[in-house]
Amino acid sequence: MQKKIYGICLNDEDLKWCKENQIFLKEEYFKRVKNCESVNDFFGDWYDIKGKKMVGYYLGYKFIEFLENHLNLINISKLNLKEIKDYFLLFHLLH
Repeated sequence: MQKKIYGICLNDEDLKWCKENQIFLKEEYFKRVKNCESVNDFFGDWYDIKGKKMVGYYLGYKFIEFLENHLNLINISKLNLKEIKDYFLLFHLLH
């Protein structure tokens, strides 16, 4: 069965893998951003992380959920780049 997460379909197995490996995904994504490395592997059908495709969309979905726990949608839409980075750092640190 497919699960839709903000328009991205993940099968049950991949969704389960993403949930079980969320800490790894956060750490790997954060490490790449911090080191100015490509994050392409997280997105699209032609890239993968440990054999799983489109895991970046799952991670983005979880980040938006995190933001929604702290801010309403109006305030999320008004965040500047520094504020987004600060929230992402907090999201990354909270396991």
